[in-house]
This record gives sequence, C-alpha cells and structure tokens, in this order.
Amino acid sequence: MKKLLLIGLLIVSLFVVSCSPKSDKIEISKYEQIYEDVETYLTFEHKGDRIISQEIKIFVKYGDFLYKNKEEAKAFYKNNDIDFNSVDGVEHSVEYQDKGVLRTTKLYYDKLDVKAFEKVSGAKLGNIKKASMKFEGKLLLKKDFKRVE
Repeated sequence: MKKLLLIGLLIVSLFVVSCSPKSDKIEISKYEQIYEDVETYLTFEHKGDRIISQEIKIFVKYGDFLYKNKEEAKAFYKNNDIDFNSVDGVEHSVEYQDKGVLRTTKLYYDKLDVKAFEKVSGAKLGNIKKASMKFEGKLLLKKDFKRVE
C-alpha cells in the first residue's frame, strides 16, 4: 500500500513539474559590425523575446578617422562625452587602450530612467519595457550587423 501511495505521489509530482511554466532562462544574443576604424559589439540579455539589458561596446582605432592618438582621444572625450553614469539603469566607461578607445555602455531595461537617458543622449528609446529581441535582431541585420554565436 505504501508503495502504491509513493508511486502515486511520484506521478503527481512529475505531472505538476511538467505542467509548470518554463523558467525565465536568460538568453544571450550577440551582434557585431566591423568597419575599418570602428568596431561595434552589441550583447543583449533577454528572457524569451523580452530584452532585459543591452551592452554596447564601440572600439574606435587611433588614426585619421576621429583622433590620431590617446592624448587627442582623452581631450575629445573630456569635452564631448555624455555623462551616462548620472542616469539610473546605465553603466558607462571609456578605456584608452594602446590601439584605440573602447566605450562601453550597459543599459538595464527594467531600471533605466528612459526620460533622463533620452535627455542626456538625445536618443529616442520609446517603451523599452516592451523591447522585442526578434524585432531588434531583424533591424540589426538590415543595418549590416552580423549575428555572432
């Protein structure tokens, strides 16, 4: 009798587990766009189709395109860089490397102060709470980005 009860509980447990909603597994999608002097890397974290964060890395090589060397780059960003770190939901850094400048900006969609970000950056984000990975992926491919595995 105990065996039948245990088997019954096991079957009920398996049924409950198999009928439970799937976990909110975080997936990663990466895209890149590389030109002669500028490399752009985008990493999206998403649960299903809903984007939860985006990291933008832009590497600009020293040369004739924007600035010739590290000193010019530092002067340029001292006068022209946007103060993203004053916006909730944004992490931003500028790293002066030997061959160029790496700017990294990470947006946390659930925490992002959209109005403050738009004011500081001039970009229009709209309702990012409904940002779709499927839509963004198609848009990026149309803009000559490549999906990276």
